[in-house]
Amino acid sequence: MTHIATGFSQPVFGAQSAFRSIMEAFSFPGRIVEVQGPQEAPTGWPSSLAAACLTLLDNDVSIWLDKEDPETIRYLNFHAGCRITSQPNEADFAIILDPESAPFQQFKIGTDKYPDRSATLLVACQSLSKGPVIEISGPGIKGKRRIEPMLEVASFWAAWATNNALYPLGFDVCLFTGNLALALPRSVSAHTLEV
Repeated sequence: MTHIATGFSQPVFGAQSAFRSIMEAFSFPGRIVEVQGPQEAPTGWPSSLAAACLTLLDNDVSIWLDKEDPETIRYLNFHAGCRITSQPNEADFAIILDPESAPFQQFKIGTDKYPDRSATLLVACQSLSKGPVIEISGPGIKGKRRIEPMLEVASFWAAWATNNALYPLGFDVCLFTGNLALALPRSVSAHTLEV
């Protein structure tokens, strides 16, 4: 029998804890929060990303994967029951392990009437504290805040500038590494201070 990575040891409490952490991250953009992960995660996934998927995904949402391997599909089917789509513009959520090749311009940004019908991108990165310094501002941030995610990908920040200019339309992003997460709602503007 093919092994499926184990979820939370206590599913209800694990999901509640992870949900609170992710909501804190979105309420305070740029704040690094700890997310209690499940017992196991698919190969190459941060435990915090797995926790977010077990918490946010269900059979009402569609998911786009940049790496559509059998292990990941089994994990999502078993734990969340979500639909997998091969079309980025159909996805409610996108799981991105390689930001460099992600089709940021293709994700849903909502509509004037329904801006909430947009995608949330769940992005794995190597670190949230060792990358280039980015200054962010916007709702939920007192003044300005500096963040240093290891997203040394010019295409991401260029796409983010375009995305932020669309507000209140646009996608939202949550970054994950290890057991940590950092959120970037579409309302946040970002400027590189150093490379």
